[in-house]
Amino acid sequence: MGEVLKVVKTADSYIGVHEGSAAYDDLIKTFEMSGYKYDGQGCTEIALAFIIKALGLKRAKQICPMSNYSNQLARKFKELQDIPALGSLVFFDWHDGKGIQHVEIVIDITDKSIKTVDGNSYHQIIKRERLFSNKYIAGYGVPDYKEDKDIYIMDFLNACIETTVIKYGDKGRLVLWAQKYLQAHGFYLDGKLDGWFHDYMLKEVKRWQAANNLYVDGEIAKFCLTYMLK
Repeated sequence: MGEVLKVVKTADSYIGVHEGSAAYDDLIKTFEMSGYKYDGQGCTEIALAFIIKALGLKRAKQICPMSNYSNQLARKFKELQDIPALGSLVFFDWHDGKGIQHVEIVIDITDKSIKTVDGNSYHQIIKRERLFSNKYIAGYGVPDYKEDKDIYIMDFLNACIETTVIKYGDKGRLVLWAQKYLQAHGFYLDGKLDGWFHDYMLKEVKRWQAANNLYVDGEIAKFCLTYMLK
């Protein structure tokens, strides 16, 4: 069983557990093995406890920053990603740019939403569904699991192929994945792997589309993605 699946299954197994129960107290003790104290916030400590519980303390600390505050934890990631991955931490900013106040862990991805485990909702661990369009999502912290990072992208694309469009002006991990694909297939050879859909990439996407008898519009949408994922 891969690391991501272990974390997802562990988080899922605690849904319905109440604060004050033996199982919840065990998660608090597990988190405090990290060297941080449980301060009652809950969401941050419990999300990290799932990772420690699933992979062991040593491995968890190797792949994921630790903190007992969601805002501090978010800052410890080199950067927050713009698309979800299974086992990633999704950070929320309830107050329009004034920092991170909440974190949950992603256990499933659908075509329009993520399903998460929230470690402290009215003193209970619950399952939630959050739309991609949720304006409070600040980004995703992806631990450095053993699984290839591109697997996360492909999982996301397979789930969201009907609605995903990678187009001129976009930036982020989806664009970077497309740039890598193009280079591996003889296109975009003089371009930088910078995650930016700029003029040269637009030209190369159109050239790739023409070479593969696809509709030439410079956008990577359903039919192009289906071709790339096969």
